[in-house]
Amino acid sequence: PSLVKAMRRLQEMTKVSVALGSVDDREQLMRKVLDYIFDIFPSAEGAFVLLKDREKDDLVPVAHRTLSKDPSENDEIAISRTVVNQVVTNRQAILSVDTQGDKRFGAQESILDLSLRSLMCAPLLLGGEVLGLLQIHNTTDPQAFDQSDLEVLTGVCAQAAIAVRNAQLYSEIEELFDSFIRASVQAIEARDPVTAGHSFRVAEYTERLAAAVDRSGESALRKIEFGADAMRELRYAALLHDFGKVGVREHVLTKPKKLYPHQLQMIKQRFNYARASFERRAYRKLIQHHEQGSLSDKELVELRLATEEALVTERDRLDRYLQLVLKTNEPSVSRREVPTELSELLSYSFPGENGEEIAILEDFEFSALAAAQGSLSPDERLQIESHVSHTYAFLSLIPWSGALKSVPEIAYAHHEKLNGSGYPRGLTSEEIPVQSKIMTIADIYDALTAGDRPYKRGLPEEEALDILHQEVSMGKIDKDLVGAFVQSKSYTVIS
Repeated sequence: PSLVKAMRRLQEMTKVSVALGSVDDREQLMRKVLDYIFDIFPSAEGAFVLLKDREKDDLVPVAHRTLSKDPSENDEIAISRTVVNQVVTNRQAILSVDTQGDKRFGAQESILDLSLRSLMCAPLLLGGEVLGLLQIHNTTDPQAFDQSDLEVLTGVCAQAAIAVRNAQLYSEIEELFDSFIRASVQAIEARDPVTAGHSFRVAEYTERLAAAVDRSGESALRKIEFGADAMRELRYAALLHDFGKVGVREHVLTKPKKLYPHQLQMIKQRFNYARASFERRAYRKLIQHHEQGSLSDKELVELRLATEEALVTERDRLDRYLQLVLKTNEPSVSRREVPTELSELLSYSFPGENGEEIAILEDFEFSALAAAQGSLSPDERLQIESHVSHTYAFLSLIPWSGALKSVPEIAYAHHEKLNGSGYPRGLTSEEIPVQSKIMTIADIYDALTAGDRPYKRGLPEEEALDILHQEVSMGKIDKDLVGAFVQSKSYTVIS
C-alpha cells in the first residue's frame, strides 16, 4: 500500500509540475495547485493559498478549496494568523498532528475558533524570501498528516515558489512593455498636440467593440472570438496604429488649413500690391493726360471721377476675392464643391512695376484651395497616408511573441476599405483582418467626434453614426460590425 501511495503521489506531483509550467498568472497557478492537492493528500478537508501583495507587502488569500458540499462554507477561508505568522517568521513548514493540544500554539483562540485538529502549513520560499504559503487542514482527525506528508507539501511549495516568481517576472515584463508602448504613443502624439489622446481613445473604442462582437449572438459574428491574448494583441495594434506618423514631416502633420500661414500672408501681400498697382497705373494715366493737355479741365475731372469709380469697383472685387480665399482656406470634414468664383482667380492678374501682368494666385495655391476635403494637398495627403507604411515598417522590427505576432498586420490594414478603396494596399474585404475592420470603425468614429481638430468641430454622436452608416452603404466598412458598435453603444463617452 505504501508503494501504491507513493506512486500515486508521484503521479499527482508530476501533474502539478506540468500545470505550473503552463500558466503565467500567479493566482491561476495557485488555483491549479489546489486542483490536485486533495489527490495528493486524501486526508485534507480544506486548503488555501496566501500570496504576498506587492503593494501592501502583506499576505492575502488568492485561492481556497474545501470538501464541503455546502457552497456557503466556501465563502470564508479558515485562516489562523497564529500559524501564518509562525511560518512566515521562521520561514519553515509546520506540521501539527493535534492542534488543540499543540504547545507551540498555546491554545490560541484562532486555532480553537476554527476547530482545526491537524494541519500542515509550508512557505513558498525562494532565496530566503517568503512569497506566500500553502496550508492544508483537517477538522476531525488529529492524525490526518505525518512527516512524510509535510515533506511532500514542502516539495510542492518549492515548485510553486519558482512558478510564482516566474509569473511575477512575466507580469513585471508585461507591465514594463505595456508602459513603454503607452509612453511611446504619448511621445508620438506630442508632435501633434491637437490630436493628443486619439490613439488611446481608438484603443478603448476598439476593445469595447471587440468585446461586444465576442458576446454577440448574431449569426455573422458568432464565430468571432477574442480571448485575453487576442484582446491584448488588438489593444497594442490599436495603440500603435498611428505610430508611423513619426515619419511624417511635422508641418504637414500639424497643418491646420489648406494654405500654410506664410503662404496666406504672401497672398494677402499680393492683394495689397494689386490694389496699389491698379491705383498707380490709373493715376499715372491721369497725370499723362494732364501733362499732354489733350483733355479740357472738365474732361479731366470727368476722367478722374470715372477712374476713381473704376478703382472702387476693382478694390471691391479684390476684397471679395480675398474673402473667398479666406473662406476656401478653411477645410471641411465632408467633401464639398469648389466655388466657381475660385476658378476666376486663375485668370485674374494685375499690372507689375514694368507693366507686366502678375497672377493674383499661383497654380499651387489654387490647387491647395481647391482641395475638396480636409486641409491637405494631394501630395501632402500621400505623405500623411504613408504613416501606415511607416507604422508597419516600425512594428515589423519588434520581435512580437506568438500571441502578439499579428500586431503589425492588424495595424497595417486599419485604413483599408472593404471595396478596395482604402490605402496603402487597396485590400478587399477577404484580405482585411477582422481586427483591422473593428479598428477602422473606431478610428473613423473618433476622427469624426473628437473636438480637438483645429479645422473642425467635433460632430455629435448621431451625426457621426450617420456617417458610419453612409460608409456602410458605400461598401467601405462592415455592416455587422457597425451594427454591433451601435447596439452595444461602444461609442459612449470616454472619461
